[in-house]
Amino acid sequence: MQLNLIAPLDSPLPPVPTGDVLTDSQWKTLLAIADTIVPAVEASSTHSLIKLSVQPSEYTSAVEQIQKAVPPDAPSDAVQKYLAERAGSLPRFKELIQRQFGDYMREDALKGIRVILSTLKYVSG
Repeated sequence: MQLNLIAPLDSPLPPVPTGDVLTDSQWKTLLAIADTIVPAVEASSTHSLIKLSVQPSEYTSAVEQIQKAVPPDAPSDAVQKYLAERAGSLPRFKELIQRQFGDYMREDALKGIRVILSTLKYVSG
């Protein structure tokens, strides 16, 4: 007896809401926070404010570990590209946040996030 497996189908996302859910300044602050949580990773012995710098030997070891999980037909630089990504550099990340804020968040909750993001742009002192 042969078993036919059916692969799951991708579920299409609704369109990104029109209009701005955040101001440019609020987006800049939110994406800076996201980049802090999901930074790009680089092999470097010098400190960087926008990337997670790791020793070259540690980077090479991480690449080798990740490479084991990558399909054999993937491009040879797929792991390096993956490690070089940061949340704010991915257009779909911003679209996802815009969709979440615009379609699924209550207006009072969104207003609170806007206030917090606007407040965080100011430097004390």
